[in-house]
Amino acid sequence: MIKSRILFLYFFVSLNVLGQNRTHSVFYDHTGLQKVIHDIETLYQVRFSYRSGLLDSLYFTCPRQKLNLNDLLQMIAGQTGLEFVRVRKGFYAIRPNPEPLDTQSLNEVTVNTYLTAGIRKCTDGSFDVRPRKLGILAGLIAPDVLESIQQLPGVVSLNETASGLSIRGGHTDQNQVYYDGIPIYQNGHLFGMISPFNPYNIKRVKYYFKGTPARYEGGASGIIDLSSGNRVAGKTTLSGGIGGLSADFEWESPVIKDRLSVSASVRTSYRGIWETPALKQFENKVFENTNVKTQTVRLNDFGFNDWTLKCNAAPNKKHRFSAGFIHIASYLDFHHKIEGYEDYDFRNQLKTTTNGFSMSARNTLGNGWTARTLFDWVWYDMQFVNRIIKARNGIGNIDKENFVSHTGMLTEFSRKSGSGIDYYIGYRYNEKRSAYLFRLVIDQNLYIFDYSRFSNNTHALFGSLRLRNFHSWDIDAGLNVPWYKELHRIFVEPRLVVSKKIFPHLKWQLTAETKHQNIQQNNKTVIGLLNLENKIWQVSRPAFPVLASRQITTGLLFNRNRWLLEVDFYNKQTDNISISVPYRIYTEYRYLTGTSQAKGMDLYVKKRFLHIDFWASYSMMRVRYRFEKLKNNRSFVSDYQIRHKVLSTFVYHHQHFQAALSWLWHSPRPYYKDLLDHEDENIKPDFQIAYLPPYSRIDFSAFYGLHFGPTGKFKLKIGVSVRNLLNRKNILSHQQNSYGLDTRLLDFERYGLNRVFNVVLRFKWS
Repeated sequence: MIKSRILFLYFFVSLNVLGQNRTHSVFYDHTGLQKVIHDIETLYQVRFSYRSGLLDSLYFTCPRQKLNLNDLLQMIAGQTGLEFVRVRKGFYAIRPNPEPLDTQSLNEVTVNTYLTAGIRKCTDGSFDVRPRKLGILAGLIAPDVLESIQQLPGVVSLNETASGLSIRGGHTDQNQVYYDGIPIYQNGHLFGMISPFNPYNIKRVKYYFKGTPARYEGGASGIIDLSSGNRVAGKTTLSGGIGGLSADFEWESPVIKDRLSVSASVRTSYRGIWETPALKQFENKVFENTNVKTQTVRLNDFGFNDWTLKCNAAPNKKHRFSAGFIHIASYLDFHHKIEGYEDYDFRNQLKTTTNGFSMSARNTLGNGWTARTLFDWVWYDMQFVNRIIKARNGIGNIDKENFVSHTGMLTEFSRKSGSGIDYYIGYRYNEKRSAYLFRLVIDQNLYIFDYSRFSNNTHALFGSLRLRNFHSWDIDAGLNVPWYKELHRIFVEPRLVVSKKIFPHLKWQLTAETKHQNIQQNNKTVIGLLNLENKIWQVSRPAFPVLASRQITTGLLFNRNRWLLEVDFYNKQTDNISISVPYRIYTEYRYLTGTSQAKGMDLYVKKRFLHIDFWASYSMMRVRYRFEKLKNNRSFVSDYQIRHKVLSTFVYHHQHFQAALSWLWHSPRPYYKDLLDHEDENIKPDFQIAYLPPYSRIDFSAFYGLHFGPTGKFKLKIGVSVRNLLNRKNILSHQQNSYGLDTRLLDFERYGLNRVFNVVLRFKWS
């Protein structure tokens, strides 16, 4: 009865809210901003205050449409980089945005508020996300970057983790994440449940899933580029908060006015002090069907932390320099007993660590030319130890270790002509190294079961040409040519984005791209061990070839009178993907390589009312695998296929209060039944395909903000979220494994999160 009432209320509110703001018809074609502001004061009966000269040389373009005041100001802010601050009713202050837009993004925004405030759709089809400006999203207590992307069309997390993004049927390791130019290989905190990045330290995110710019490498499915900002801070800012999973603190301050600033952030779990109900629910999901849940366990240590340092310098208007460091760590340490072996103590330790550094320079050369140089370095390390102890003396242990190191350099020259023709050329070099070790030590005797160590040096030339309003066409054409030295291979990767306005409010777009990825994860699940980090990063080699992805997409976007409608059709093929099965210590690891073919459609619709925003997305997808030794070389359904997915959300916002409610449903996910033969434990060539039950979840979030002081410098925010509001039991996957000393191969099902309540209290002073 309660479920039906909630669903009834949800759809009733979503479809029957009819109030609207007072709107006026506006039209501007490269009009001076001073005139635009004067018109707004007359039309909307408001007043603006700003310093002299701030609006000089700024222009605004808007197709003829009806807009309310908030929408119009957001559109102006998106094109100019200015910030509009409401001082009191009917009076606004205009000031330079403390987080100004990169000059390459000005006038490149198609939709200013896609899902919610802070998520914008760009001309090239990518998304621009500003976590510090992000509006409320249902189920999220913090503006988690990776979980926010999951709410976009065509993206799904099959295991309910933040880092487990499947973009248009792609595998999770086919997404390349960058932080200030540093490639990140760590899955996330709490073994992927939450993002490894402090969202309050990130100023901008670029998300590419089609038509990727030529300057990027890898990311066969998608690129997620995070930036903590390269501008010198103009004032001191302090912020922090505590929630059900972690506490965080951020600081940013100028050292030399307009010349030098520093910033730092830290985030940590606090399980050793207090284990909250929210953390308990996350623990239950993470450790489900592992030794942590199936044995008598004493969980000594389990948590995470991350911290960053950043320095930005601008000795003059033509030169900017930045240097930053990031540290990410997750750890687990627990003891357990096994019946019949009371004299023995079994101890499992698992730690994943990332340390990364980047340094960049941006120089204005004159005549529209700009030079950008980036140096980056990262070290990722995963260590697992399964130790057997008797009478405080070690008898033996099983070790698994995986590390990845990356050293890179990029230099790029770009030119903005001012006539709608822009271009850039550049060179990129990087060296990737990966190693994997699986060994057994008994009474000081060493047995190595699996060992691999590879490196790959990549040299690449890239360039791109951008045409704007070229006979009413917008064109981005790029080319990336990487040379993988150790593989003796050169690839040619064309990138193309073409768009045209068919009507004033209707836009057509076509994108095409080819990408290659020379590092990927291989699933090395060892039967009987703790398998939380069982996907091992490995650099490509002849026996483990380079991933190759080709995608073409076409679609339409309609935006008028607070209605937004977008539809995309795509076809994507990825070669050299792998499939594997669990294996025992004494048996050989087995995997196969093949091809994935994904075809689908993404549909998105949004309507804005007075205090209500409603949006819904629908994705339809067909993903097929083909492996030479499986199913007689015939194609079969991929276990990453989600045939139908529906996500609908409505948000209520009024003054300092926001609330959001969403419903996510997707059709049954396929899995491979008895892929691993129970007798000889080999891959069955003609296994059965079964389906899990449909997935359904309702989430809720609410925030209230308070401002203190005459200028509102001190801000306080209180929030609450509920994930899986109806406490539905969702089955996420079907697995085969065994635990402890039980050698039998058993079938297990992994379940999603139960109902999770979470609260947050945050402050900000600036």
